[in-house]
Amino acid sequence: MRDSWVSRFFQQSDPYSNVILVPLPKTWWSRPYEYHWAQEFADPTAVVLDAASGVSHPFKFWLGTRCRITHACDIDPRIGDDRTLLEGIIDDFGPENARYLMDNYVSKIHLVQASILELPYNDQSLDTVFCLSVLEHLSSTEQVKTLSEFFRILKPGGLLVITLDYPTVNRAFFHHIVLKAGFAFAGPVDFSIPHNLLTSPNGELGCFRAVLRRSLIQWEGI
Repeated sequence: MRDSWVSRFFQQSDPYSNVILVPLPKTWWSRPYEYHWAQEFADPTAVVLDAASGVSHPFKFWLGTRCRITHACDIDPRIGDDRTLLEGIIDDFGPENARYLMDNYVSKIHLVQASILELPYNDQSLDTVFCLSVLEHLSSTEQVKTLSEFFRILKPGGLLVITLDYPTVNRAFFHHIVLKAGFAFAGPVDFSIPHNLLTSPNGELGCFRAVLRRSLIQWEGI
């Protein structure tokens, strides 16, 4: 099994990409690693969602070039309007890169303003959900609700490709709610902290990645 299927912490030695359609801001310490890894799960036959995708973040646009149908949602209302979307991208990438993304990639995806606590997608309608560096911004109750929503919208056997900041998200609690929500780790899992852990510039955060598969049974609740 390829290493990309191993759920584990990112390491400094892992491959990364500083360019995802456009050069990434240097302050995005984990995104080059997260995006490079998550790209492995972009299936050209799949219907996918970039959940809580951010306004400017280019991964959703990249997915639109690789997957059969790409959805992206964020709670920020700027994502639902071309003018404010452009302004948001300019803030992080400058006007030239923003116009490049708007002119070439926005039309390839379906954008909607929505909370991941109440997603506007039909039951069992998606093959893959990507959720990158989001759970750490939610309360424990909201984390449970989010995984419930992902379970609901994924087809049986569908994948959840997810990353989260540590120690903001507790490892044991994450493991607990993953299993209780009806997901299983799609490959080997290693919760140990490596000696060459990728960390934020201040050294306070690491980043854990997980590839999960939706079971065939109903969500049990927590």
